[in-house]
Amino acid sequence: MPELIQLPVTPQSDPKGETLRAILDAHLAFEHTRATRQFCVHLSAVVGGLNILLPQSASQQLHAVLLAFWGVASVCALVSAAFECLWRARAARLLAASQIS
Repeated sequence: MPELIQLPVTPQSDPKGETLRAILDAHLAFEHTRATRQFCVHLSAVVGGLNILLPQSASQQLHAVLLAFWGVASVCALVSAAFECLWRARAARLLAASQIS
């Protein structure tokens, strides 16, 4: 998706604004999932770094909890990346369809 898009939607071609709304909704969902993915990646990095930097003398329970958080954050990042791809494709498809008609 380009950072700046020009929408060829006019009041005559889309009187109810449904095409424009669909494009903007898809782009907004894409931006939300991208932000979620970035947050999860950063959280995963911080938690993984904490787990590595803690001395081995720290409790095993703490290491286990950090490892569990790292796993959850990593899975969340992967799921968010998948949804990000889906929303990006939907927004691009809607944008391409609006430029054809």
